[in-house]
Amino acid sequence: RHTFNFPGGRHMYTTPSQAFPETEVSAYAGLRLTYKAALPKGIDGVLILLAEEGGGQYYAAPAPTAAETWTRCDLPFSAFKHASWTKDANNQLDLDLISRITVGAHGQAQGKGGDGVICIADIQLLPPK
Repeated sequence: RHTFNFPGGRHMYTTPSQAFPETEVSAYAGLRLTYKAALPKGIDGVLILLAEEGGGQYYAAPAPTAAETWTRCDLPFSAFKHASWTKDANNQLDLDLISRITVGAHGQAQGKGGDGVICIADIQLLPPK
């Protein structure tokens, strides 16, 4: 459970992360995330970032939508796009170099802003189809 507050009218972000399990990620097709989220008005969705050793980051596009009930979302690795604010020598997600996962939010809250909460029940690797 991660709680936060975004003031209105400014681009803000919250990026709690955790270590990614050491496994042969390239043997999998993607991620399955079970979550619920209540985000301040104006924030479009949940930010999912995968970070490689060496600094490259990749975000899920489109971002999973916020839902106040438990939701399961499957994210194929092909849905992750290079984050322009990071450098990566080959500009492609190297699955076996993923070291961290972030589940957070970013954007500009409307009005005076507001509180947000993201709860994660489970993160799984999806086997290939």
